[in-house]
Amino acid sequence: MNRVLESKKETLLGMLPHFFDNYLHELPVGNRDRLLEVAENTLLKKGNLSTYITLLNELPKFDGVELSENGRINLELPTKFINDVNLKKIKNTVLRLIPWRKGPFNFFGCEVNTEWNSALKWHRLGNRIEDLRGRLVLDVGSGNGYFAFRMVLEGARAVLCLEPSLQSFVQFRFCKHFLSDKPVEMLPLRSEHVKFEKRMFDTVFSMGVLYHNREPKNHLEELRRYLRLGGQLVLDTLINIVDRPSILVPSGRYASMRNVWCVPSKQMVLDWLSESGFKDPHCIDISTTTTAEQRSTEMMPYHSLSDGLDQIDSSVTTEGYERPIRGVFLANAS
Repeated sequence: MNRVLESKKETLLGMLPHFFDNYLHELPVGNRDRLLEVAENTLLKKGNLSTYITLLNELPKFDGVELSENGRINLELPTKFINDVNLKKIKNTVLRLIPWRKGPFNFFGCEVNTEWNSALKWHRLGNRIEDLRGRLVLDVGSGNGYFAFRMVLEGARAVLCLEPSLQSFVQFRFCKHFLSDKPVEMLPLRSEHVKFEKRMFDTVFSMGVLYHNREPKNHLEELRRYLRLGGQLVLDTLINIVDRPSILVPSGRYASMRNVWCVPSKQMVLDWLSESGFKDPHCIDISTTTTAEQRSTEMMPYHSLSDGLDQIDSSVTTEGYERPIRGVFLANAS
């Protein structure tokens, strides 16, 4: 591989081999190497890759960055260690990485007000899931890693993220540039492209993924195969409010979103979980999505929830469906 590709591999795949050796050592070496090869080949096919490499390579290096949260994910250093030039580079990079969807973040005083106030979702589930302390976690469809960093702060032993979007992946690498010591990493892959030969994970999160799958039961079966026996699934998905097993299949878009293939009822999700080999599936939360939780911001200045709702009757979408409602489900792998 030439120097340019080696630079891309180092910048974007970071310390993944080290992460696998430290936290996924149960995985056969051949399985690990195949995953890393697929991840590398996937990245090298992405557009705008060189631009992102340049942005990340120009970031300043800091030692001792502190990670904390107060709803926001905060990256902090005493101000005496950050000069105006470095702070300007950080702010310019943040702006170059718009749109920011999951968050919010604060990078050394640079506020990133994201489309989703993801702290609200974490508040609904964080105290109701099994304690993450010491657990090995897989976050499927993780976006830029906001929830993964929350999991680390909750004491997770390590978190591996799966996220196919290059934009989100680079935002994660932006965070990891300053947090190289944190036990969290990301593969730029869809869950259906990832095969683990061992059931290793104590907790698997799938938040906002199920309804994007043409075969939702296949997705649930994949998630079960990632979990050790008795491990916990945390599933967040759009649902409909029909009080029986049912599936809404949008004829086109749903709330202006292109790739919503199905919106199941609560009972349908519970049935799917049971049929996919999970024990004790139950719903812990049902919430109507509001513009306090999802909205356009200066860091995501494109269409958001309000644009997908009827302008006269906000209880329905522009297509006439009920407005987005989300359910959070827990289940254990058998």
